[in-house]
Amino acid sequence: MDKNGFIEKIAPLAVAKASDSGIPASLTIAQAALESNWGASRLAAEGNNLFGMKGSGPAGSLILPTTEYRGGKSVTVNAAFRKYRSWAESIADHARLLSANRYAGAIRKSGPEAARAVAAAGYATDPQYASKLIRLMETYQLEQYDEAKGEEPMTAEEKKQFETLQETVREQAKQIADLEKWTHPG
Repeated sequence: MDKNGFIEKIAPLAVAKASDSGIPASLTIAQAALESNWGASRLAAEGNNLFGMKGSGPAGSLILPTTEYRGGKSVTVNAAFRKYRSWAESIADHARLLSANRYAGAIRKSGPEAARAVAAAGYATDPQYASKLIRLMETYQLEQYDEAKGEEPMTAEEKKQFETLQETVREQAKQIADLEKWTHPG
């Protein structure tokens, strides 16, 4: 799957979770892309884990080597990672984790603000974590998935038509009131 295909596959899941969790979809997509190598990592393939979340998940765990940063130096260690039955389940668990108090600074923020908040709260040990996420957001225009999908503002023509309609309604209301006075005097 190419990068755009990956985004197309998980964007609807990330947007749906954003509406109830407050975690920006752009952050979810960027973290999933970075942590899972665009869905191609062994952890994503064998464990449906898009975020490198450690521990035991609903489908058990998978022991894999991982790079950690300790004292500014990278070291490789084996760790247990959560397994999921689907990517949707992984995204839901990610939203639950980021909704915890530790990551409260990411809730209802812009994608870049949320990236800095999760990095500052220790989501990953990579000192460049926030920068990498923000670069992904910018490169793939991921913040478009954070925009509210409400009604678009009216065009000038639509506004004019609406004002004309309002005037017509006012005139008809006046005519009805006049008719009621005439048919039911006093």
